[in-house]
Amino acid sequence: MPESESWYDAIGATDGLLQGDLFFDCNVAVPLAYPNEEKVAAKIQQYDVVVISQSCDLVNNKAVFALVCPFIELVEFKKRNANLFKVPYTETLLARDAQPGFHVLNRVLERGMEHDFLVVDFHNAFSVPTGQLRDQVEAMTTPRLRLRSPYREDLAQAFARYFMRVALPTRLYKPLGSANLPPDTDQTEPNR
Repeated sequence: MPESESWYDAIGATDGLLQGDLFFDCNVAVPLAYPNEEKVAAKIQQYDVVVISQSCDLVNNKAVFALVCPFIELVEFKKRNANLFKVPYTETLLARDAQPGFHVLNRVLERGMEHDFLVVDFHNAFSVPTGQLRDQVEAMTTPRLRLRSPYREDLAQAFARYFMRVALPTRLYKPLGSANLPPDTDQTEPNR
């Protein structure tokens, strides 16, 4: 694959933290219980994640926590979701971004960093402290991956479509700048 066709850039620690950065084996503290106490026992689990937070918020230190989504290779995704793949056209739906809650990223073909297609799971988005991600970046001694434009924007739009998939049962009253009147009011136009 020619360089211009790659979906990814191999970057180093000096390249900062941006939307579309991939982290393999990101440490995440998972509480063992959820009591109403100041101190809670937790275990550390590792997830492969991609950063969803906007780059401008990360660069300008406006985000204490970065929104991330886990991803796994397509082969493993098929194993974990065997029931989903009983439907013959599931892989086609994934390829067309028509399988709600999932987004497929291209294969990683960069030398020494090869991976199969990556399936991003929007169902299980979570936050990681940005300081933790920056520390992980600074500690890296090998290159890491970042989605190139327009693929990172495509990922962000796919997440937005998934996240906003709510249908309102009725039109809402908007208090400012709306022609919609509040419920239980005279429906005639007010005098000007």
